[in-house]
Amino acid sequence: MRELTKQEACTAPASFMYIFATDEFLSYIEPKYANIIKGKRANQVKILMLSADKYLRDKNKWTEYGEAIRSAFIEMYGMQPIEALSILAQGGSVAGKNWSEGVYGVGATANIDFGKTVNGASVYSNSQDGHIYAGTTDITDTSKTVYKTIKGQAIPYQLFSQETDGMTFMTQYNKTRKQYDAQSYSTSDGEFSARTGAALTGINGGDIWGTIIMYLEKFVEWIISLFVKDEDKKEPISAANTLPSQTGDGFVQQAVMSTGAKIALALVAGGALLYGTTPSGKKTMGKMFATKKSRKR
Repeated sequence: MRELTKQEACTAPASFMYIFATDEFLSYIEPKYANIIKGKRANQVKILMLSADKYLRDKNKWTEYGEAIRSAFIEMYGMQPIEALSILAQGGSVAGKNWSEGVYGVGATANIDFGKTVNGASVYSNSQDGHIYAGTTDITDTSKTVYKTIKGQAIPYQLFSQETDGMTFMTQYNKTRKQYDAQSYSTSDGEFSARTGAALTGINGGDIWGTIIMYLEKFVEWIISLFVKDEDKKEPISAANTLPSQTGDGFVQQAVMSTGAKIALALVAGGALLYGTTPSGKKTMGKMFATKKSRKR
């Protein structure tokens, strides 16, 4: 049986990035969304504590998971989690450090054919609005749309299909051609591939929000299944209340925050990085991860 070992957790570090969202960082986020992130942070910590208790025999060793996740995040995205959170809060984009935008969608015309069929129907995209079709049926799930700020305006950047016949498809906006390409897809067993069939992971994946939707939803659902007997029935952990979300957690709205707030966020990130590099043991843990108050929740 698969277990949420540190190595397993490190395959999807973005799913736990809120454990690095300090209270100081959240003080610059709109209170409504800061509270949502705090709740998800608590659930992410809870999952790691349950994992540490089960596999390391000590729930307080959850920070060992945290350190491993932080290192994996740096390897995948080329920056510290707190740096990524600061960029995202300012409306910016974070992608795998080996990602080359457009590499799977180069050409004079949009690539609209995914080369896959679901329920016997070919899957393709509309190059004008990015909607995804199986035959004549629109299978787009617009609630999962990822936005990107281009020339000061947040536009639909990636669109996703409903999970159909065990597969989820994604289209992506090409800002040069101003059209959408059939970009990538994932399967029910968690495989995440480009339209060309090339395997994608966090390190060479596109926008972090898209990676979360395409892969991490299934990953979090699997994690939760490991601890279903340990769940608090009053407040059950779910992918919806644990997984980071661009629109649900307010990161689209943050694209229009004031210049002063953006500077403050950058300073918070910089301060956390400096603090985190000092050999101060437990104090560093307290700064880099969730607060003591959050760990008790």
